Amino acid sequence: MSYQYQQDPQAIFSGFTVLPKDFIELVKALAPHMGKTRKNPFVLEDFVFAYNHWWSELSDKDKNKAPLVKVCLKPNCDPYQRYEKIVKRLLFPVRWVEYEDDSQLLRDEEHKLLWRPTDDDRAQFDQFLGYIKSLCDGISPLDDIVKYGFTTVKDRRPMFVRSEV
Repeated sequence: MSYQYQQDPQAIFSGFTVLPKDFIELVKALAPHMGKTRKNPFVLEDFVFAYNHWWSELSDKDKNKAPLVKVCLKPNCDPYQRYEKIVKRLLFPVRWVEYEDDSQLLRDEEHKLLWRPTDDDRAQFDQFLGYIKSLCDGISPLDDIVKYGFTTVKDRRPMFVRSEV
């Protein structure tokens, strides 16, 4: 008997990005134990894990207010290096489409909707920012960010992703 590995379907995610330093501040606010000093300091991977763990503990209603985070790597990096060296930004996806081919990753006229935020995207992200603010006594660690990036990445589509463009 042989077993065949079935790979998760791929998707193109579009969403808002933050720098690693801003993401770390967010996680410290949501999971205060992550802000404590310790003998072996936390690294970026720990903060990504902590955020996704925090998300997994939310009610289904609240999960709709806060996206999971995806990691955007620097181009042509060695994936075996430490996160601090290879992570460019962290992505909060607001929508996705099935991956068809690499042409979807081109910033051309045909795929411009994948690369530009819509009013619905902004509204969804504003809901997330408001939710974070409500959890942090009205002062969010993300309040100081003047401009968020918006990008598109190809990644495996987890089974719990709910929405599609």
